[in-house]
Amino acid sequence: NKNVYCYMDDLYIYLRARADGAAPRGRPPKHEDKAQAAKDAEASCMGG
Repeated sequence: NKNVYCYMDDLYIYLRARADGAAPRGRPPKHEDKAQAAKDAEASCMGG
């Protein structure tokens, strides 16, 4: 599933932060816009 595979690193970082108590429970707060390199990597992985 590309929705998991393309974001595997982000999911791992989030789960690790939750396990260590560094991220609070609930929905994460709004985030900053993605850098262009991140947008390009996402588009490449998703096939677009």
